[in-house]
Amino acid sequence: MAAGRRILVAAATLRVAAAFAAFYEEPVLTWALNVGCDFSGFFVELLGLAAALDAALEGRLAVAGPECDVARLSALFSGAYSDERGVYKSLTARRRGGFRVAHGLCGDADAVIDAARLMVEREYGPGRDEVTYACARRARAVWAPTAWAADQFVAAGIPRSRVSVVAEAVDARAFSPAAARADGASAAAVSALLPGPRPALRILSVFKWEHRKGYDTLLAGYFSAFEAEDDVELVVHTYKPPWEEGDDDLSAAIAAFCENGPCAPVRWLGPDPNLSRRRVRALYHASDVFALPTRGEGWGLPIHEAAAMGLPIVATNFSGPAALLSSDTAYLLDPGTTVDGFADPRAADVAAALRDIAANRDAAKERGAAARRRVASRFSPAAVAAEVVAAFGAFEAAGTTPYGYGAEA
Repeated sequence: MAAGRRILVAAATLRVAAAFAAFYEEPVLTWALNVGCDFSGFFVELLGLAAALDAALEGRLAVAGPECDVARLSALFSGAYSDERGVYKSLTARRRGGFRVAHGLCGDADAVIDAARLMVEREYGPGRDEVTYACARRARAVWAPTAWAADQFVAAGIPRSRVSVVAEAVDARAFSPAAARADGASAAAVSALLPGPRPALRILSVFKWEHRKGYDTLLAGYFSAFEAEDDVELVVHTYKPPWEEGDDDLSAAIAAFCENGPCAPVRWLGPDPNLSRRRVRALYHASDVFALPTRGEGWGLPIHEAAAMGLPIVATNFSGPAALLSSDTAYLLDPGTTVDGFADPRAADVAAALRDIAANRDAAKERGAAARRRVASRFSPAAVAAEVVAAFGAFEAAGTTPYGYGAEA
C-alpha cells in the first residue's frame, strides 16, 4: 500500500515538474489574439490551428488571448475529435516570448510586430479599411489567408516581399458527418430547434445580419426559387450585431422580403449568436445545402465548415471563399461589378443555383463531397501549421531580427 502511494506521489511530482518546465521554457512563437472571446472568424481561426501548430513547434507555442469565462469555454469542442477548450487553456497559461504574431488587430501596446495576421473583405481603395492597412504597415511581415487578400495588401503599398499567404485551418475531423453522428446530445438539441417533419430540402445560412453578408440577396433568391407549397425550408442562424440599427428580433425584417405571399418557409433560430460549436456542427449535419451570397469575406469560416461537413455550397466567387470554391466544389455566384470594393451577387443567380440543387440532388452531393476533400487536404490544421512554419522560416532567412530576439522595441 505504501509503495503504491509513493508511486502516485512520484507521478504527481513529475507532472508538476513537467508543467513548470513547459511554463518557463521560452516559446518560439507567441500568437497575440487581439479579439474578443466569441465565435467570430478571428477567434475560431486560431482554435482550429493551435494544436497542430504547437506540435510543429515542438510544444513551444504560446497564446496571448482573452480570458474566456466558463460559459464561453464550455461552448468549445472538447472530446475525441477536437479539444479546443483544453488547448486554449493550456496555451494561454504559458510564458510568452519569441516571435510575435498580432492577430486581427495590432493593439496599442505593440511597439514592434513581427507578423500581422490580417485579412480584408473587399478590394483595396483609398480610404477603405485604413485601420487594417495601418496595422500592416507597422508589421515586419503580413500573413494573409488567401492570394486575393495578399494582392490587396500589395495594392495598399505593402512590399510583396513582406506578404505571405497563410490559409485558415478547418479541422475536417471535428467538422465531419461521423463526428456529428457520434454526438447524439447535440443532434437532439438541434432537433428541438427544428421541430416537425424534416423537409425534402433544408437550406442553411449562418451569418451576422449586416449588408455585407447578402441576407437581402439570399432571401430574395430563395423566395423566387420556391413556392409556399414546396417541401423546402430555409434555416437562418443569424443575429443583429450592435453596430446595425433596428430591432434584435429579426422576424419582421425577414418576413418583409416575402412581398407576394404566401412564401416558402423561413425558420430563424433566434437572436443568440453563440450556439456551441457542437450544436453548430449538428446544425450543418441536419441540413442539405449551405447558401451565403456574401458581398465579401476575409475567409468565410461558415462556408468552409459547411464544406467540411460535405454540404453543397452556394456562395459568391469573390474574396475569401474563392480560395475554396470552384465549379467542381460549389455553385458559384457571379460577383458582378464591385460596389465600394464589394461584390454584387444577384438574387436571380441564387434562385437558379437552389433550383438546380433541388432538381439534381445526386450531382449536388458530389460537389459537396469534393468540397469536403479539398478542405481536408488543403486546409487541414497540419497543412496550415506547415505554412506558418514556412512563413516564419522565410522571415528568418530574410535576415530580419524578430521582436523578442534582440530587436529594439
